[in-house]
Amino acid sequence: QLKTFSAQKSTRFDELVQLGEQKLAKGDYFDAQRRFNQALQFIPGHPLATAGLGHAKIGAGFYLSAGYVLQSLLSFQPEMIDVEYGEGLLPPRIELVRAAVTVKNRLDVERDAGTYAFLLAYIGHQLHDQEMVEDGLRVLQMHTDFDDPIMLLLRKIWLEEEFMSESQDE
Repeated sequence: QLKTFSAQKSTRFDELVQLGEQKLAKGDYFDAQRRFNQALQFIPGHPLATAGLGHAKIGAGFYLSAGYVLQSLLSFQPEMIDVEYGEGLLPPRIELVRAAVTVKNRLDVERDAGTYAFLLAYIGHQLHDQEMVEDGLRVLQMHTDFDDPIMLLLRKIWLEEEFMSESQDE
C-alpha cells in the first residue's frame, strides 16, 4: 500500500507532487490536477504523479479522462497494477462509490464503454469490491482483444484467476 506520492525531496518536481497530494487530500481536485500536470511537465509519465492526476480527475468527476490516464499508467507501468493507495491519495470512499455508480451507468455508451469499464474495475480494486472488479473486467473484455497482455494481467492480479485455476486442478 502506497502512503504518499512524493519522495519528500527538495526538487521542484517533488514540491509540485506534494502540493498535488495535499490538494487531493483536501478535496481540491481541480488544483490537485493542476499541480500534478505541472509536475508531469518536469518528469513526463512519472507513475506516482500520473496516479495522482488520475485520482484527482476521479474526484473532479472527469471519469472518462481519469480512465484514460489510469489505463495508460497501467499499460506503461504494469508493476503499478496491484498498488493500493492509502488515505488521502484517493477521493474518500463515498466519492469513489458515487463515481462507480455513475461509471456503471455509462457502460452502455459503446464508444467509451471499455474505458469506463476499466475505471469501474480500478475503483473496485481500490475499494476491495470484487463484484465491481468482475463487472468492470467483464465489460472491458468485450472491448479488448482476447489475448491483450494487460487484460490478462488485470485478470490474474485483480481477480487472482491464476490461483483459482491451480486450486481447481488439484
